[in-house]
Order: sequence, then C-alpha cells, then structure tokens
Amino acid sequence: MKADHAAYMKVSDQFKLRKSDFHAANKSLEIYRAGGIGTPSGQRRVLKQALQAAELWADTGVAACQARLDFMIKFRNVFDQESTTRHIKQAELSLLSSRTAKENAKEFQETLDKTRVNPGMNW
Repeated sequence: MKADHAAYMKVSDQFKLRKSDFHAANKSLEIYRAGGIGTPSGQRRVLKQALQAAELWADTGVAACQARLDFMIKFRNVFDQESTTRHIKQAELSLLSSRTAKENAKEFQETLDKTRVNPGMNW
C-alpha cells in the first residue's frame, strides 16, 4: 500500500508542478501582451511555450485523477465514507483543472493560428 500511495502521490506532485509551470509560462505571455514588446517570432515562441505548458498541465491533471481513483478502488476497504468523499472531490478538482488547462490551450492555439496567417499581428 505504501508503494502504491507513493506512486499516486508522485503523479499528484507532477500535476502540481505542471500547473505551476503553466502559470509561469502564462505570466511571461501576459508580460509580452501587456507591453507589446518583442518580435512577432519571439511572441510566437512564448505563446508556444504557454500552449505546451497548458497541454502538459491538462494531461497530468487527468493522470492525477486516474491515479487517485485507482488507488481508492484498489484500497477501498481502508477508506471510510469521509475519506472516500474527499478523494472523489479531489479527483473532480483535478478534472476541472484539466478542463481549464484545455480551455487555455485552445485559446493559445487559436491565437497561434491567427498569427500564422498574420505574422505581424499585435495581440
């Protein structure tokens, strides 16, 4: 059980790290957007980094949800009702977070698509 718990916690830690990576990449993107600085190719590079970070955040959120539920199912006899409810709630929050990440990724991809057509576009 300890090894399984450590494995699912490792996935959860990766999820937190990927979410944090996204926020750092998004902050860089916001600075570019607010200041209107940099070259169009530099702006696209930062946008691509934010897109990649959003996609990784989404993927690890789903993996964290799955790992938590798998652990809960495997060791269901050790969970009381309150623990079960907390685990399910955390799994739901991981999925909601993944959905937010996917929404961000979609927005970034749409912006990349627009700037591909109009490379000098100011966004």
